[in-house]
Amino acid sequence: PSGAVSVGIECSTDLPLKADDLKADFQIFGENGISQKLRGSNAGAIWIEKKEDGSDLKVAQAFAKEQHSAKGDFPGPVAVIRGGVTTLEEAAEA
Repeated sequence: PSGAVSVGIECSTDLPLKADDLKADFQIFGENGISQKLRGSNAGAIWIEKKEDGSDLKVAQAFAKEQHSAKGDFPGPVAVIRGGVTTLEEAAEA
């Protein structure tokens, strides 16, 4: 082990999935999107807090899709974790 600290980041479910301008900073996808920036900064995990209305699932899926695009690259994909899950059904949804 390198002894390096690993940091997980909790992201808001209010993040827009994709802006019209793919160079805009405040979005999940895109060349300047937050998902790519978190991977580039060596985040250990991306946490998405569960919402009762299920709105978190779209955000978690978007992060997972973008992170999957880095499979085989360096840095590789960051784990996407759905927080607040208390039942097997909620875990299966994720």
